[in-house]
Amino acid sequence: MGYEDFQPVITRDDVHILPVGKQDYWVGATVEFPDDAGNVEAQPALLEVVRQNAIAFCPALATAEIIHTWYGLRPRPEGRPAPVIDQLPGYNNVWLATGHYRNGVLLAPATAQIIREEIIDSGK
Repeated sequence: MGYEDFQPVITRDDVHILPVGKQDYWVGATVEFPDDAGNVEAQPALLEVVRQNAIAFCPALATAEIIHTWYGLRPRPEGRPAPVIDQLPGYNNVWLATGHYRNGVLLAPATAQIIREEIIDSGK
């Protein structure tokens, strides 16, 4: 692309490898679905599945040092598309930028730009 530091996100089989700096990467992610009772719980055992799937298409990761792992639930709106980027009802000075689900890191720059434009436009 003409910029030597540009490293795209690599995606395959629902696994994403996201460059963070020149030598570090984030690898993810899992998807949690509600059980029959409607409860959603994080499943830490899926971290190994993600790791193995990432190694399958990027073998160099097999010898990579794992610096940190984490798991949890990501906010996901119900009854409306993700993410929620809007003014908080009843307030003219509070904006929401939430519910990105598994795309928060990827959508952060675009979300920041949208929020910036909305704040500037609301002040006109």
